[in-house]
Amino acid sequence: MGFISSACREMADNMRIDIIPANSFLGIAKDYIDMNLVRNGFKEIKSYAFNGTKLNTLILRDNRNLHHIQEDAFEGATGPSYLDVSSTALSSLPSKGLSQVRSLKATSAFALKSLPPLEGLAELLEAELTYPSHCCAFHTWHRKQ
Repeated sequence: MGFISSACREMADNMRIDIIPANSFLGIAKDYIDMNLVRNGFKEIKSYAFNGTKLNTLILRDNRNLHHIQEDAFEGATGPSYLDVSSTALSSLPSKGLSQVRSLKATSAFALKSLPPLEGLAELLEAELTYPSHCCAFHTWHRKQ
């Protein structure tokens, strides 16, 4: 794998922004970017929110009101390879758009009781999760492979 240069985009402490709508980041960068969207008032991420972006890293940590990422939120995007949804209210992750995630962090994500079908996390190499029971699914899935 070659070196990927990336720019960093950060948005934090915006408690009045509760939805990330479609095409929110379209055209912000031509190269891969690291997106740090911590401690905002997000409740939901809509379909096509990341359309047109090349995500190396997406950090959604500490968005304590974030309870839903729509299935097509990553449609039209490349990546992310690293996803952090720690300390969110997510009960699930989208089953689409996570195939390039290599590292997943979901600590203190107490509502996240189930993971998407593991076939959708085909590149996953590392996961740091809230519940130890989540790891059982990975062990079973890797044995089947």
